[in-house]
Amino acid sequence: MEQAQKLQNEAEKEADDAMTQLEEFINEQEKLVRERETERQRETKAERDKGRERQTVMIMRERERERERQR
Repeated sequence: MEQAQKLQNEAEKEADDAMTQLEEFINEQEKLVRERETERQRETKAERDKGRERQTVMIMRERERERERQR
């Protein structure tokens, strides 16, 4: 009986340790996913900002050409 209780306790401890490792793995994976999503959002914003900058430059050039035509 004592041996069976000892084995059960060991099995429970191993199961607890395995669950802890699994939880840590899941938490790390979730962290990586959040980091990737944040980086993707930064890249998307940078691309949007570049597009706006190009659009602004084109508008400024067009205005400058218009001023030149009016002279």
